[in-house]
Amino acid sequence: MRRAVTKVRERTKIPFAAPHVFVLATIAGPDVTASFRINAPVTIVGRDEHATIRLDDPEVSAEHCRIEVDAGICRITDPASRNGTRLNDRPIASGTWTRLKHLDEIEVGDSRLVFLAGRFRARTRR
Repeated sequence: MRRAVTKVRERTKIPFAAPHVFVLATIAGPDVTASFRINAPVTIVGRDEHATIRLDDPEVSAEHCRIEVDAGICRITDPASRNGTRLNDRPIASGTWTRLKHLDEIEVGDSRLVFLAGRFRARTRR
């Protein structure tokens, strides 16, 4: 007699901002191999040890720029950093919010980051 075997499905934790995935990848600066997943409603990019994304770049302020995620939309602001933040070679006015789009380039200090946005799809098991 065979016993019925039931598989217990583990509940997987839904990633932040699902079904969206947001990543900053360094394309120029002191560490061109770094990439950072945006996994919180507020992400602080800066040199400070408390920054969410810490860049070891002397031209980057302690809190250089701030990225917020709301309902699958990312936006960036510069809270009056010393050297300013540039988006696609244009300066961001201090204190104003600008929506980020896939492949936007963000320049902070001597570092350049590219913003990558995609959609998360759960894999189906066979």
